[in-house]
Amino acid sequence: METYYIFCEGKKTEPNYFEGFVRYADPEQVKINCFGLGKETLRILELAQNYIRKNEIKQSHIWLVFDRDDFVAKNFDETIQKVKELDQKRKGGNTYRCAWSNECFELWILLHFSYYQTLFHRDEYIRLLKKIFRKHGFLTYKKQEQDLFEIVLKIGDPHLAVQSAKKLALQQQKKRPSQARPCTYVFELVLELACYLPEEMRAPILKKSWNLG
Repeated sequence: METYYIFCEGKKTEPNYFEGFVRYADPEQVKINCFGLGKETLRILELAQNYIRKNEIKQSHIWLVFDRDDFVAKNFDETIQKVKELDQKRKGGNTYRCAWSNECFELWILLHFSYYQTLFHRDEYIRLLKKIFRKHGFLTYKKQEQDLFEIVLKIGDPHLAVQSAKKLALQQQKKRPSQARPCTYVFELVLELACYLPEEMRAPILKKSWNLG
């Protein structure tokens, strides 16, 4: 049994998306715990570490999900570096990873519909998503949408999103995370969690995910 603890910067969008994996993942293979903290980068790491110590969590996968947004660049980069250092220590047998986005989580959602490498402000990502959602019969894109995972899986292409996100990551890999725009590593967490989904939901995400040609 694998166990995941996902600590999200946002209180709504990111937790709502990853709660989809909680709903559909095989409970005999994995337990996924997701928290929406509503805090900035370094504070998320602090709260995550406190939770792990308090609950004596061991042999688990710890993920932090956060955006660049308007947070201080130094704090953004420092958080990612500290998580890498924690992962190297593997205290208590826990692994530590970041699923960060620069500059917002909406980039990951948008990549389900097209490959974007133009540097947009996050307001533009949301504007584009509202347009796409209306095109598919929804009133609009809402950050607090509880069924975000199901909606994106139905009307978007998760295979395209993974391919596009990895391509962006390769293009930006020599830059500091705070300067790597646009970029998102949400795909790495999605690929791990997708392994525990039912076949009909898993296949569209995992098919040829690492073959960029």
